[in-house]
Amino acid sequence: MSPHVDRAREHISAWMYHFGLAEDRQANDRQLRDWKISELAGLCYPDATAEGLDLASDLMGWYFAPFDDLFDGELGRDTARSARLLGEMTAILDRPVPVPVAGPGQPPVVHAFADLFRRSITGMSPAWRARAAHHWKGYLAGQFAEVVDRCRALAPDAQSAVCTGA
Repeated sequence: MSPHVDRAREHISAWMYHFGLAEDRQANDRQLRDWKISELAGLCYPDATAEGLDLASDLMGWYFAPFDDLFDGELGRDTARSARLLGEMTAILDRPVPVPVAGPGQPPVVHAFADLFRRSITGMSPAWRARAAHHWKGYLAGQFAEVVDRCRALAPDAQSAVCTGA
């Protein structure tokens, strides 16, 4: 277990609140405590620096709460709106380094994503950054595929799944 879990727990709470991913900080703190997001990050990355564990914790919190939950509701049944949102995030991946940023007026989840990506690529080689952007694009495309499947009332199964081996 990382020795930086307590710090990461404090950081993710402040980070999510700062980016508007949590309207009620106390309720968010309870959820993060109950889900043990920072503890999960600490188990997955026991040797991470304090800043690295902050990033891992923030990323896991972003995945498990605001981002994935967006698609459970109305947005997850609207291909046009989903495509726009996911396109905004994909555009961040193509911005020049060192500072990818979200544009004005974009949703909090996009601003938070820009911060996560910026922090994750800082100090990394061009090849690493390109690989990370490629994998993020695949993840975001997968989110869109889920929206399309939901709109078509399709549920993927093991027999019909296609593995492209990217």
